[in-house]
Amino acid sequence: MEEIKQQNSGGFKNEFDDDEQSPHYQQHTSMTDTSISTDLKKDSYEQNRMLKNNIYKAASKFNLKPKKGIEYLLEFNNAKDADYDTKLEMIANFLKTTPALDKTAIGDYLGEDIQINKDVLKKLIETMDFTDKKFVPSLKMMLSGFRLPGEGQKVDRIMEMFGDKYVKDNPETVGTSECIYLLAYATMMLQTSIHNPSARNNYMTLADFKKMTKGINNGGDLSDEFLDEVYETIEKDPITLVEDDEARIKNEGSSATSYKRKQEIFVKEGQGLAKRGYELMKEKRKTTHFILVNNSQAIGPLFESCWSAMFAVFSVLLEEHDDPKIIALC
Repeated sequence: MEEIKQQNSGGFKNEFDDDEQSPHYQQHTSMTDTSISTDLKKDSYEQNRMLKNNIYKAASKFNLKPKKGIEYLLEFNNAKDADYDTKLEMIANFLKTTPALDKTAIGDYLGEDIQINKDVLKKLIETMDFTDKKFVPSLKMMLSGFRLPGEGQKVDRIMEMFGDKYVKDNPETVGTSECIYLLAYATMMLQTSIHNPSARNNYMTLADFKKMTKGINNGGDLSDEFLDEVYETIEKDPITLVEDDEARIKNEGSSATSYKRKQEIFVKEGQGLAKRGYELMKEKRKTTHFILVNNSQAIGPLFESCWSAMFAVFSVLLEEHDDPKIIALC
């Protein structure tokens, strides 16, 4: 345990169907329907819109100062005087389901040595299901929602919670909760040594990794086969955030000089977007209703946000073309 932590004293750098009879598919087509207040539920729509605005405002505050963001979240939900467990569930859900949150800020918040932060971390990890999942994919699942902090003590608290939950979901796993906790810590050090360019001088070999994890299973060693698999998986497929992958691809694209290389990066980026979009829509399909609305009121907020950009595009087309068909479209 101490050996692992001492080596990290510098911290980490870091199917859809088209079945319209589906219970999830509802259609509203009449633009003059007098029951629009029932179908569209204007009051509910406005409430949801205000809720979204408040959530994004809370996210903006959280990204600057997590404590202020959480205070605002509880305030607009009238939850300041709610029971403790309700607060934990609300905060955990906010951290898990709000795309506008900065992943680094989430990681720092969850790693703080404050009781409510630690309880939120526990509540958040409890929502994850590691049953029958291998070690590395489970670790990736947990770390897909936030960036691991650079401070060793914060990492320590997060990995300890992960170890408890992984063993709880997999009682017949390779080791105890403390073993999984130490293995997770060592795995992140392995990730840093292999994939962080600034740590290439301390590249960790398979032999080094096995030496580091020696005796962590109640004094015993983990099997060579298991450790080989962990090492090979991290070496070939590092634990990264979607945001980091996107940033890396964009950087590669901006620095690419040949047409062929730019085309390869373009295809790669498109495949990534398609895959993430498919997964997101598939997940939404399970939990939400799709409502097709032809009433212009519902798309008002969209045009409030993008009208200026659309106007600029149409202006360019009108200035550069004399074709009546194109002008009519604009």
